[in-house]
Amino acid sequence: FLSSNFWTFWRTMFAFENWHSLLELKLYMHRFLHAIDGLNDLSSLVFPKYNQYDTFVTPLRKVLQSKGVNIRFNVLVKDLDIQSNTDGKVVEALITEQDGKEVKIPIGKDDFVIVTTGSMTEDTFYGDNKNAPIIAIDNSSSGQSAGWKLWKNLAAKSAIFGKPEKFCSNIEKSAWESATLTCKPSALVEKLKEYSVNDPYSGKTVTGGIITITDSDWLMSFTCNRQPHFPGQPDDVLVLWVYALFMDKEGNYIKKPMPQCTGDEILAELCHHLGIIDQLDDVIKNTIVRTTFMPYITSMFMPRAKGDRPRVVPEGCKNLGLIGQFVETNNDVVFTMESSVRTARIAVYELLNLNKQVPDINPLQYDIRHLLKAAKTLNDDKPFVGEGLLRKMLKGTYFEHILPIGSEEQEDHESFLTEQITKFKDWLKGIKG
Repeated sequence: FLSSNFWTFWRTMFAFENWHSLLELKLYMHRFLHAIDGLNDLSSLVFPKYNQYDTFVTPLRKVLQSKGVNIRFNVLVKDLDIQSNTDGKVVEALITEQDGKEVKIPIGKDDFVIVTTGSMTEDTFYGDNKNAPIIAIDNSSSGQSAGWKLWKNLAAKSAIFGKPEKFCSNIEKSAWESATLTCKPSALVEKLKEYSVNDPYSGKTVTGGIITITDSDWLMSFTCNRQPHFPGQPDDVLVLWVYALFMDKEGNYIKKPMPQCTGDEILAELCHHLGIIDQLDDVIKNTIVRTTFMPYITSMFMPRAKGDRPRVVPEGCKNLGLIGQFVETNNDVVFTMESSVRTARIAVYELLNLNKQVPDINPLQYDIRHLLKAAKTLNDDKPFVGEGLLRKMLKGTYFEHILPIGSEEQEDHESFLTEQITKFKDWLKGIKG
């Protein structure tokens, strides 16, 4: 399985590593079962017009501010003052740091506190064309930044707040590095056109998803989304994104691990795989590279057990909700915008005691049509065991259409099961003869 085409598609699409949570892999397969057959041509993907920040965050911030929401910057929330009584646990104040001083913000009796636990992007280190990121963190110092420290302070008060150390204490297994390439016309752009659905400057989908270089020792992938990627982006500029799952290995061309490389060296590695290394000087001259090393970017995929993640509204809490990628949602996945929104909705509905329910996850894993499509995809699009026999049995019936579309077998092909039945019949004839 780990050497199949499917696993290559899956791991590079969702950034799974072999050591990540098997439970999360199962949840992902359930959640996206209907889209598994679209992985090989990326037809299951949709994209916003611009990057996610300008598409989702900026409009949402404007709407909230128009409704009177006060967004305060330069205020670091370090802890919560939680008091327990016979009614339960109540947050009475936010313990913050402002201008280097500790400031308590009181919480009124009609107020609610909603907190994001943990962070995938804390302690991010940056590099550029000439400089590799200076990574000033290891397992002994991980999990000490603001987003993790707040969660750790909560967890120290009660086991109901989970175990943050499960997710932030092994950065070798939760980190990877990416790079953003800001490109003017060059040999790289011309090469990109060969891999694109549409012309990169057309304003339409370009690569349609990531392109993975399977013989890259870094397992490097790159993509060019719809352009312009940012509002106000110049017409002759393209923005590409590159990342690698095996960044701790030496590159094929640059004999160093990816985090030790400058942006120009990462560009050289990419050009080597694209067959344009002889035009590297032209590419470097016309490309700005910004590298990003993120120690916790897949920390939510780390193996976990019951109780490692807190509930959205922890047991006994009256005015506190926890949201984000590190809370328990029972059957939803992590690392998606949808799961972040789901946790926020659950928090609001439960805290306000609203007679509303967040829509259940569609139980696609029980739909025989999706199961059959997925079975074929997992078998690298070869007929699954018994498919030929099923087609013969169901042909001309109402149930014929539950089988995967486009799976008609050639007349000279027999499924494994049919082949075994034929052999069995021949064996019987031999006995009778």
